[in-house]
Amino acid sequence: MPTQQYILLPPQGVRASATATPHTHGFLVETERSFESKTASSVVGLTVLDSIREDGPKLVELTSEARLAIKARLPGLRVVPVAYYHTLAVREMIASPVATAKSASTLTIKVTSAQTNAPIRNAFVVAFTNFANKHGAQGISNAKGDVKLALGGARKKIERLYVYPGLGYWGALRRDIDLKSGPHQATAWGCDLSRRYVEINTDYS
Repeated sequence: MPTQQYILLPPQGVRASATATPHTHGFLVETERSFESKTASSVVGLTVLDSIREDGPKLVELTSEARLAIKARLPGLRVVPVAYYHTLAVREMIASPVATAKSASTLTIKVTSAQTNAPIRNAFVVAFTNFANKHGAQGISNAKGDVKLALGGARKKIERLYVYPGLGYWGALRRDIDLKSGPHQATAWGCDLSRRYVEINTDYS
């Protein structure tokens, strides 16, 4: 029988109150226990896929019959269909590299984590000496977080420096910087969407 993914939520907020909404609270606790014990739910056609906390949101799969049964049993319970969104990944790219026929000079950018200062590998770095015409250099950081940019000189004025560090980090942009010979550091902030992080932040809801 066809199923669809939903999020089960209390009538308000993300934690059900045992006093204000006792029936909803009891149902969420019941589904939590069936999830932890890997036993069948009391509602036929309901499968719990994940849970934030005992009295909190549940990711579930429901048949259409199970959804109607839950809504009839608990009118206040929010049954929200899961929606998947795909981000529009836009990366600035170099259209014409800086001429390096007469000089193979490179400038080094070290990409590190803002939280731990650890090097970030495989970050895509783009340095524009002329953003309007897309002139500049680009490269990918190595295991030490270093990326060498062939900018044709020991010193370059960079209009825009983009850092795309990949999964787990936010991208970074710096404008109007003066790069000289020697390593330069670019930091990226981590984005923590772990289960523990979500659990902590539900306490503030």
